[in-house]
Order: sequence, then structure tokens, then C-alpha cells
Amino acid sequence: MSERHEEKLDHRILVASRRRAAMRSRILRAIMEISAAQPISAPSVDDVIRVAGISKGGFYRYFSSTSEALAMIGHELAEELASLIEPAYDVLTDPLQRACVGTVLVLKRAAGDPIWAEYMLRADLPRDNSSFLNFMHRDLSAGIRSGQFRFDNADLASELVMGINQVLMRGISTRASRDQDDYIDFGVTFLLRSLGVEQIAIDEVLLWSKSYFAGLPNNERWWDVPLAERAERLSGVARATGGGGTVRISVCGRA
Repeated sequence: MSERHEEKLDHRILVASRRRAAMRSRILRAIMEISAAQPISAPSVDDVIRVAGISKGGFYRYFSSTSEALAMIGHELAEELASLIEPAYDVLTDPLQRACVGTVLVLKRAAGDPIWAEYMLRADLPRDNSSFLNFMHRDLSAGIRSGQFRFDNADLASELVMGINQVLMRGISTRASRDQDDYIDFGVTFLLRSLGVEQIAIDEVLLWSKSYFAGLPNNERWWDVPLAERAERLSGVARATGGGGTVRISVCGRA
């Protein structure tokens, strides 16, 4: 096979791959548009092909159902969430602080972006091998080793914590904005108590988190802050507020 022929073949493969990616994105955009208008029920295939301007066969070449496509959207949003919160995690080493910050970040995003929250709720995240779930499992395992969390199965705990987060995401979307901060504090408290953390340690980490988030630019819409700026500011805030050290005061009855 000549070099020129190989180049033509590679170009065709690249063009075909781009076309498939564009069609897939077109279908997903249509589903997101429809879902935003009717968040209760899943969009029908007929609605999707109408909005996307494609044939029914075109849809089924990429997805077996709209439920599968919605799950894919949820997975991709979970991956996006993991990449967005990573700067906040990178500057913290304490499992209790990380659990608090991660929960607050998720709930602030759900409160400020209810359409995003709806897609996340449609995804089967407890059984989805996403980076977000991997972060959670890693932090829970670290909390077990440090003695801050009182349970012995990080796999099951990851599923249950994800379930609690999903319930909280749904709940915060029904609260008036004036009640959302109290709801977030209650949600963090409930989650940490379920991990075996005593109330005095929870109160301390919640108090610390107020200073931590106060230093984040546009903290009510933290996901809109450019990644580099968010990482730089969070690093400074973590140092200023004492983030990174292990909180061991009165956790599970032990100093």
C-alpha cells in the first residue's frame, strides 16, 4: 500500500470519526434541550429525532433508548464535575475536610444549576465507574485508615454516600434560596454523622469550611470560575485556613 493511499485512508477514518462524534453530540444536545423543558418524564425517541433533525435509524445507530442517552449525559457530567472539583481536592489532605468540601461543592452546583442536577439525578452513578465515584472511594478509604470514619467497607459506603448526595441534590432544588445554606449544613452534618463522625468535629469542619469557601471567587457559582484561577485561589485559602492537616478532635469518641 502506497504512502499516499495510507494518508487518504487515515483521512477518511478521521472524517468518519468526526462525523460520528458530531452526530452523537447532536443527539445529546437535543435530549438535553427536551429534558430541560420536561424534567419529569424522559424524552421520547420521536421528540429527539424531531429536534435533532435526524432519522429514527440515525438515533438507533448511537443509542438503544433515550434512557441510555440520558445515562451517558449523566456520566459525562459526573466526569466534568470530577475535573472541576479536583483543584479543591488537590489542596486538601484531611479526609474529613475533603468530604465536607466535596459535598458542599456538589450541593452548591445543584442549587445554582438545577438543570445540571436533573441530569445527574437521572444517571445511575452508584453503579457508574466515574472519576467522581473514585474520588469518593479514595477519600472514604483514607478516612477509615486515619480513624476519622467508623465503618469497614468503603465500597458499600461509596454507594450509600452517593445515594445521600443524590437525595440532597433533589432536596435542595425544592428549597427557597434563603434556606439553601441551612440545608447544605444539615446535609453535610447528616452525611458525616452516617460515617461515624461526632458532632463536635462536624461543627469544627463546617466552621472551617465557611472561611474556605469565602476565599473562593464567585463561590455561589464556583464552577464558572476559570480552572487556573480557582486552583490558585483555593491553594491560598487552604493554607490560610489551615486546610490539609488532619482533623482528629472527638471523632468517633477518640482524640
